[in-house]
Amino acid sequence: MRRMRRFNIRTLPRGAFRALCAFTLAVCLVLVVDARLRPAVRNIAMTRAKSLSVRTVGESIEKFISENPEECSALMSVGSNDGKIGSMSINAASVNLFKSRLVRAVDEALEENAKFVVKIPLGAVTGSEVFAGMGPEIPVTVRMTGGAEAQITDEFTSAGINQTRHRVMLKVECSVYVFLGGNEGAANFSDEYCIAENIVVGTVPQTAVTIDIPQRQ
Repeated sequence: MRRMRRFNIRTLPRGAFRALCAFTLAVCLVLVVDARLRPAVRNIAMTRAKSLSVRTVGESIEKFISENPEECSALMSVGSNDGKIGSMSINAASVNLFKSRLVRAVDEALEENAKFVVKIPLGAVTGSEVFAGMGPEIPVTVRMTGGAEAQITDEFTSAGINQTRHRVMLKVECSVYVFLGGNEGAANFSDEYCIAENIVVGTVPQTAVTIDIPQRQ
Protein backbone atom coordinates (compact mmCIF):
# COMPACT_ATOMS: atom_id res chain seq x y z
CA MET A 1 0.00 0.00 0.00
CA ARG A 2 1.45 3.32 -1.10
CA ARG A 3 1.90 5.92 1.60
CA MET A 4 0.66 9.43 0.91
CA ARG A 5 3.42 11.98 0.83
CA ARG A 6 3.01 15.01 3.03
CA PHE A 7 3.12 18.39 1.38
CA ASN A 8 6.30 20.22 2.26
CA ILE A 9 6.71 23.79 1.19
CA ARG A 10 10.47 23.29 1.18
CA THR A 11 10.19 20.87 -1.71
CA LEU A 12 8.63 23.52 -3.98
CA PRO A 13 10.79 24.90 -6.75
CA ARG A 14 12.16 28.34 -5.98
CA GLY A 15 10.05 29.97 -8.72
CA ALA A 16 6.84 28.35 -7.48
CA PHE A 17 7.60 29.38 -3.90
CA ARG A 18 8.09 32.99 -4.94
CA ALA A 19 4.87 32.91 -6.96
CA LEU A 20 2.97 31.54 -3.96
CA CYS A 21 4.38 34.26 -1.70
CA ALA A 22 3.52 36.95 -4.24
CA PHE A 23 -0.03 35.60 -4.58
CA THR A 24 -0.52 35.47 -0.81
CA LEU A 25 0.83 39.00 -0.43
CA ALA A 26 -1.46 40.26 -3.20
CA VAL A 27 -4.52 38.66 -1.59
CA CYS A 28 -3.66 40.19 1.79
CA LEU A 29 -3.10 43.59 0.16
CA VAL A 30 -6.47 43.42 -1.61
CA LEU A 31 -8.23 42.50 1.63
CA VAL A 32 -6.56 45.37 3.50
CA VAL A 33 -7.40 47.88 0.75
CA ASP A 34 -10.99 46.62 0.60
CA ALA A 35 -11.40 46.90 4.38
CA ARG A 36 -9.98 50.44 4.37
CA LEU A 37 -11.98 51.61 1.35
CA ARG A 38 -15.32 50.06 2.26
CA PRO A 39 -16.47 52.77 4.74
CA ALA A 40 -15.42 55.57 2.37
CA VAL A 41 -17.08 53.89 -0.60
CA ARG A 42 -20.30 53.36 1.34
CA ASN A 43 -20.48 56.97 2.54
CA ILE A 44 -19.75 58.41 -0.89
CA ALA A 45 -22.14 55.96 -2.58
CA MET A 46 -24.99 56.84 -0.22
CA THR A 47 -24.41 60.58 -0.63
CA ARG A 48 -24.23 60.26 -4.41
CA ALA A 49 -27.30 57.99 -4.54
CA LYS A 50 -29.42 60.42 -2.53
CA SER A 51 -28.24 63.42 -4.55
CA LEU A 52 -28.86 61.62 -7.84
CA SER A 53 -32.28 60.41 -6.69
CA VAL A 54 -33.41 63.85 -5.49
CA ARG A 55 -32.43 65.38 -8.83
CA THR A 56 -33.99 62.55 -10.83
CA VAL A 57 -37.27 62.66 -8.90
CA GLY A 58 -37.49 66.45 -9.11
CA GLU A 59 -36.85 66.52 -12.85
CA SER A 60 -39.33 63.72 -13.57
CA ILE A 61 -42.08 65.40 -11.51
CA GLU A 62 -41.51 68.81 -13.07
CA LYS A 63 -41.61 67.23 -16.51
CA PHE A 64 -44.81 65.33 -15.72
CA ILE A 65 -46.52 68.44 -14.34
CA SER A 66 -45.47 70.61 -17.29
CA GLU A 67 -46.77 68.01 -19.75
CA ASN A 68 -50.14 67.64 -17.97
CA PRO A 69 -51.24 71.15 -16.85
CA GLU A 70 -54.95 70.64 -17.56
CA GLU A 71 -55.00 67.35 -15.68
CA CYS A 72 -53.40 69.04 -12.66
CA SER A 73 -55.91 71.89 -12.63
CA ALA A 74 -58.89 69.53 -13.00
CA LEU A 75 -58.11 67.51 -9.87
CA MET A 76 -60.24 69.80 -7.68
CA SER A 77 -62.02 73.12 -7.91
CA VAL A 78 -63.21 75.72 -5.39
CA GLY A 79 -66.27 77.95 -5.59
CA SER A 80 -67.29 81.02 -3.57
CA ASN A 81 -70.69 82.20 -2.41
CA ASP A 82 -71.53 85.56 -0.76
CA GLY A 83 -67.87 86.39 -0.27
CA LYS A 84 -67.05 83.05 1.31
CA ILE A 85 -65.55 79.88 -0.06
CA GLY A 86 -68.55 77.63 -0.14
CA SER A 87 -67.82 74.58 -2.24
CA MET A 88 -65.03 72.28 -3.27
CA SER A 89 -65.34 69.51 -5.81
CA ILE A 90 -62.89 66.63 -5.90
CA ASN A 91 -62.57 64.00 -8.56
CA ALA A 92 -61.21 61.05 -6.57
CA ALA A 93 -60.82 58.87 -9.65
CA SER A 94 -58.76 61.55 -11.38
CA VAL A 95 -56.65 62.04 -8.26
CA ASN A 96 -55.84 58.32 -8.05
CA LEU A 97 -55.11 58.09 -11.77
CA PHE A 98 -52.90 61.17 -11.61
CA LYS A 99 -50.89 59.79 -8.69
CA SER A 100 -50.57 56.38 -10.31
CA ARG A 101 -49.20 57.85 -13.53
CA LEU A 102 -46.88 60.22 -11.71
CA VAL A 103 -45.45 57.53 -9.41
CA ARG A 104 -44.89 55.30 -12.43
CA ALA A 105 -42.98 58.11 -14.16
CA VAL A 106 -40.83 58.62 -11.05
CA ASP A 107 -40.08 54.90 -10.72
CA GLU A 108 -39.09 54.68 -14.38
CA ALA A 109 -36.78 57.67 -14.01
CA LEU A 110 -35.11 56.06 -10.99
CA GLU A 111 -34.73 52.80 -12.90
CA GLU A 112 -32.90 54.61 -15.70
CA ASN A 113 -30.31 55.76 -13.16
CA ALA A 114 -30.08 52.46 -11.30
CA LYS A 115 -26.32 52.14 -11.88
CA PHE A 116 -23.60 54.72 -11.42
CA VAL A 117 -19.88 54.89 -10.72
CA VAL A 118 -18.11 56.56 -7.80
CA LYS A 119 -14.37 57.20 -7.73
CA ILE A 120 -12.40 56.84 -4.52
CA PRO A 121 -8.88 58.32 -4.18
CA LEU A 122 -6.35 55.64 -3.28
CA GLY A 123 -5.12 57.90 -0.48
CA ALA A 124 -8.28 57.03 1.44
CA VAL A 125 -6.62 53.68 2.25
CA THR A 126 -4.18 55.40 4.60
CA GLY A 127 -6.96 56.66 6.85
CA SER A 128 -5.17 59.99 7.06
CA GLU A 129 -7.00 63.25 6.38
CA VAL A 130 -3.82 64.61 4.79
CA PHE A 131 -3.61 61.90 2.11
CA ALA A 132 -7.34 61.15 1.84
CA GLY A 133 -7.78 63.01 -1.47
CA MET A 134 -4.47 62.00 -3.03
CA GLY A 135 -3.49 59.26 -5.41
CA PRO A 136 -5.20 57.69 -8.42
CA GLU A 137 -8.96 57.22 -8.27
CA ILE A 138 -10.46 53.76 -8.02
CA PRO A 139 -13.78 53.40 -9.90
CA VAL A 140 -16.50 51.48 -8.06
CA THR A 141 -19.82 50.54 -9.68
CA VAL A 142 -22.86 51.06 -7.46
CA ARG A 143 -26.40 49.82 -8.03
CA MET A 144 -29.52 51.26 -6.48
CA THR A 145 -33.25 50.85 -6.60
CA GLY A 146 -36.02 53.05 -5.32
CA GLY A 147 -39.73 53.63 -5.01
CA ALA A 148 -42.05 56.56 -4.43
CA GLU A 149 -45.31 57.38 -2.66
CA ALA A 150 -47.52 60.31 -3.64
CA GLN A 151 -49.95 62.26 -1.52
CA ILE A 152 -52.13 65.15 -2.71
CA THR A 153 -53.35 67.86 -0.34
CA ASP A 154 -54.50 71.44 -0.68
CA GLU A 155 -54.06 74.69 1.21
CA PHE A 156 -55.70 78.12 1.40
CA THR A 157 -53.79 81.36 1.98
CA SER A 158 -54.77 85.00 1.78
CA ALA A 159 -54.04 86.64 -1.57
CA GLY A 160 -55.20 90.16 -0.75
CA ILE A 161 -58.46 91.89 0.17
CA ASN A 162 -61.31 89.38 -0.03
CA GLN A 163 -59.20 87.03 -2.15
CA THR A 164 -57.90 83.58 -1.35
CA ARG A 165 -55.17 81.61 -3.03
CA HIS A 166 -55.93 77.92 -3.35
CA ARG A 167 -53.01 75.61 -4.04
CA VAL A 168 -53.05 71.90 -4.79
CA MET A 169 -49.91 70.36 -3.33
CA LEU A 170 -48.17 67.13 -4.19
CA LYS A 171 -46.00 65.50 -1.53
CA VAL A 172 -43.67 62.77 -2.74
CA GLU A 173 -41.81 60.44 -0.38
CA CYS A 174 -39.02 58.29 -1.82
CA SER A 175 -36.96 55.42 -0.48
CA VAL A 176 -33.67 54.52 -2.15
CA TYR A 177 -31.70 51.34 -1.51
CA VAL A 178 -28.03 51.05 -2.45
CA PHE A 179 -26.34 47.70 -3.10
CA LEU A 180 -22.57 47.59 -2.81
CA GLY A 181 -20.47 44.46 -2.55
CA GLY A 182 -22.96 42.46 -0.54
CA ASN A 183 -23.83 45.40 1.69
CA GLU A 184 -26.78 47.70 1.36
CA GLY A 185 -27.88 51.05 2.67
CA ALA A 186 -31.10 53.04 2.58
CA ALA A 187 -31.91 56.72 2.22
CA ASN A 188 -35.28 58.44 2.51
CA PHE A 189 -36.30 61.89 1.41
CA SER A 190 -39.45 63.84 0.62
CA ASP A 191 -40.41 67.05 -1.12
CA GLU A 192 -43.50 69.08 -1.97
CA TYR A 193 -44.56 70.52 -5.30
CA CYS A 194 -47.36 72.89 -6.24
CA ILE A 195 -49.26 71.27 -9.10
CA ALA A 196 -52.12 73.77 -9.41
CA GLU A 197 -52.93 77.24 -8.12
CA ASN A 198 -55.85 79.62 -8.53
CA ILE A 199 -57.26 82.77 -6.93
CA VAL A 200 -60.88 82.77 -5.77
CA VAL A 201 -63.02 85.54 -4.33
CA GLY A 202 -63.65 85.06 -0.62
CA THR A 203 -61.88 84.98 2.71
CA VAL A 204 -59.62 82.25 3.95
CA PRO A 205 -61.78 79.55 5.61
CA GLN A 206 -61.18 78.82 9.28
CA THR A 207 -60.88 75.13 8.51
CA ALA A 208 -59.43 74.14 5.18
CA VAL A 209 -60.58 70.95 3.55
CA THR A 210 -57.60 68.72 2.87
CA ILE A 211 -57.41 65.85 0.47
CA ASP A 212 -55.50 62.78 1.53
CA ILE A 213 -55.84 59.76 -0.71
CA PRO A 214 -52.57 57.88 -0.21
CA GLN A 215 -51.56 55.33 -2.79
CA ARG A 216 -48.46 53.17 -2.78
CA GLN A 217 -46.94 51.78 -5.93
